[in-house]
Parts: sequence; structure tokens; C-alpha cells
Amino acid sequence: MYNTLVLPYYCNMICTATSKTVPLFNRFQLLKLKQMTHFQILGFMYKFIHGLLSSGFKDYFCTQSDIHTYNTRTASHSALGISFARTNSRKKSLKIIGPYLWNDLPLHIRQSPFLASFKYRLKHYLLQTN
Repeated sequence: MYNTLVLPYYCNMICTATSKTVPLFNRFQLLKLKQMTHFQILGFMYKFIHGLLSSGFKDYFCTQSDIHTYNTRTASHSALGISFARTNSRKKSLKIIGPYLWNDLPLHIRQSPFLASFKYRLKHYLLQTN
């Protein structure tokens, strides 16, 4: 908790107006705000895929194999179906952005056996991709 709340605050406070915060975030291996949002969303998606959420979320997302019966490249890799979104506010909702981010993750991260190993691999992946 200290690393996620206090250190970014001090990193921003220490930097002057002309310097960038990116080197400090990289040095302390901290996720930026967008990366932290993706980290939380993907943690939720991992819990959904592995049945670690309450029963209220059981049918919240559907897999590609639920959408159609023919075999595709994404059907065998536990890819999730992405619903149609007409408005920008809908495009930013969990129901749309969650499957989109999940399908973009490398397969070795998606197939992590434990939540702790998933979070570890995900954090390092997000830090590398900036």
C-alpha cells in the first residue's frame, strides 16, 4: 500500500516543473495511473476466469466459444467476447475494456496458475510496455 499511494505522491512532489516523473516511476518500479487501472481491471478478469468472484458475476462476460461454434484462433486461448459499444462511455466500461485488455495479454500471463504469480507477471509486463 505504501508503494502504491505514498511513493507516487513523493515522486511527484520531488520533481520540479521541468523534470519528468517517468524516470522516478521506473526507478522505483511503480505503475502509473493508467497502468494501475489496467492492473486492477486485469486482476478482476483473472478472478472471473478462474471463478474467484461471487456468483453475481458468473454470466457477466462470455467466451469466444460461447458466441459461435466454429473453431477460431482465439477460441482455444480462453479469449473473451467483446460486446458492441456505440458510445465512448460504454467503451470505457468494465464489460468492454475488460475483455479487450484480457485478450491483449500474452498467453503465458493469462495462464498463470495462481493469482500471486499472475499479479507478479502482470506488473512486470506493464512496467516493460510503459
